[in-house]
Amino acid sequence: MSADTPALPAALDLAALRRADALVAETGLRLRAEPILARLAPTLDSLDPALQALGRHLAEEIARIGLAQETLRQEVAATRRSREDWVKLDPLSYIPGSRRAEAPPLPDSVVMTPRAENFAGAGWHGPESDGQREWRWSGHSGDCATLLLPGLGAGRLRLTLHMIMPFGARWNTERSTLVINATPVALKPISPPDSGQPVLQAEFDLVEDAALGPISLVLVMPRYTAPTGGDTRALGPGFMRVEIARAD
Repeated sequence: MSADTPALPAALDLAALRRADALVAETGLRLRAEPILARLAPTLDSLDPALQALGRHLAEEIARIGLAQETLRQEVAATRRSREDWVKLDPLSYIPGSRRAEAPPLPDSVVMTPRAENFAGAGWHGPESDGQREWRWSGHSGDCATLLLPGLGAGRLRLTLHMIMPFGARWNTERSTLVINATPVALKPISPPDSGQPVLQAEFDLVEDAALGPISLVLVMPRYTAPTGGDTRALGPGFMRVEIARAD
């Protein structure tokens, strides 16, 4: 063995592997030879011992040739097997290790901001900024806006929503509706009533069957227009930040 040849692991018993291989071959040969000998038994029993030994030897050789032929057939079939066939035979080996690994624990909270890479929703304008704050106005396609958030699993959850109002408007609780995973949820302001950046909260429960995927938010809010000139868009309240956390 040269210096560049890696050493075999100490626990690798080559002799045992050879014995196992020989046992497999011997078993295969016996399974093929026994039916042949059983069919020839009446004829062999009528022969003298020397011819009986020759007959058994020939039967074993026929079985050996048949075994070699079957091995070759399987090897040829394996070379022609498609990837789909291999996946059906041994699907586990084709699953990436990351998919077989245990799933990481769910986080205790998730936060979404206007420029988040995983921002997914409809009815919002693009992100805007005044140099200190960032937001997305709602009202892009009517009074309804949607937002998807990563799931936290089942249990009691608390949503905290930070908004910004356009054109000096104030949050209108009576005309605003929040729906979470197709269930209406009460949205309560926790900031001063005249705040231009209202903070709102809601608590809700997710049962196990409804907590497998993302959390779907639907916000229905009135739109406003500028009283005199300026921005000509009809804008709904702007989204600045939303956090969903486990409610203790």
